[in-house]
Amino acid sequence: MSTAYNQTVLMHVMGEDFWYSNATKNYQNMDKLINYVNKYSSWYNMKIQYSTPAIYLNDLHKLKKDYQEKTDDFFPYGDNKDSYWSGYFTSRPATKLFVKETGRFLQIAKTFFAYLNQLDYGTKEQNEKYSDDVSELEYNSGIL
Repeated sequence: MSTAYNQTVLMHVMGEDFWYSNATKNYQNMDKLINYVNKYSSWYNMKIQYSTPAIYLNDLHKLKKDYQEKTDDFFPYGDNKDSYWSGYFTSRPATKLFVKETGRFLQIAKTFFAYLNQLDYGTKEQNEKYSDDVSELEYNSGIL
């Protein structure tokens, strides 16, 4: 087991978004990998298996170790050099509510003024900027 971890139980998630279009083939390949590693478990110094988050957490609990609790945001994070994710799954419920209410209000205002055919509440450029601002906030906060 790598010295980078302070425990002997690790979880490795197989795949990513949109990777598995042929589940049968992918599970057959994972079965081959599991069987091979377990056949030579003494050489690899590990055993691998299919599992669930509940089983993984129960196994961690049995180790009776203390872990730091993370309470701040996980985002943004970088998965490549100069490639960062922000938003996606937002942990900011107040921001999410604000964005939804602002977008809803903006749409009501646009509909109302289009109906009245009055644009004197702001220039066309200002109205487009408001729409762009709401769209950018939705995109960057992962609220779509």
